[in-house]
Amino acid sequence: MNIINPYLFGGFTDPTDIAGLTLWLDANEGVYNDAGSTLATDGQTVQEWHDQSGNGNHVTQTTTGQKPEYRTTGLNSSPSVDFVRANEDLLQVDGVAITAPFTYFVVASVDIELSGTNNLMLISTGDADTERADIFVNSFSGTDHRVAVFQFYTSTEETRTAGEKFLIADGAKIATAQFAATTGNSSIFLDGVDETDNTSGSISGAVTTQGFTIGNYWTGTVGTGWDGDISEVIIYDGALTAQEQSDVETYLANKWGITLS
Repeated sequence: MNIINPYLFGGFTDPTDIAGLTLWLDANEGVYNDAGSTLATDGQTVQEWHDQSGNGNHVTQTTTGQKPEYRTTGLNSSPSVDFVRANEDLLQVDGVAITAPFTYFVVASVDIELSGTNNLMLISTGDADTERADIFVNSFSGTDHRVAVFQFYTSTEETRTAGEKFLIADGAKIATAQFAATTGNSSIFLDGVDETDNTSGSISGAVTTQGFTIGNYWTGTVGTGWDGDISEVIIYDGALTAQEQSDVETYLANKWGITLS
């Protein structure tokens, strides 16, 4: 029996196949040590990470001491941008305004163990605390790490926490967040599985982004920086269908050597 791969005949090939692609960062492409002319080599700091969506939404960091480092074999022996929480590393792009619903995909791994109620910020929207939508990892029972999404609009909020533990030993993960325009409908997925199990608060309107910060809270707040590798970030302006979400997650899993659950 012959098995035909549907993707050879007009199916999904990469994130540009889905409408609404706003930001696409891929550690295999466009990671620069300077202002976009010299590609970073292993161990060099990253000043710019170029958007592959065609929108030119490159993320940048010019402050010494806040630049992450490029790794050729950082995540599952593949390229990554390595963030160190102690250095408060971050990369930012301002002025990218999209209104919920929107969808995030991030491929990342955690390097440290947390204690207490500390957070590691993976991606944050930003310009003001009046409107935010984030993916972060926080700690429960000492070293058990869980991925959560946080959506904040004016004076109300919705937080959803993934039930699956994001342990150090788990290695690379695909975190997917579907941020809804209405209360109670935002979701968080890990490796393709819906892990949404906890909701609090309410949202009085749809969040509108003012830009994105990769690897920290949007202001670079002390104690919230990511500690680990980030290899890919994909953001869509809109809610994806179940099939579109599955297509992107399968693409990322095959690319980065991650097994979908």
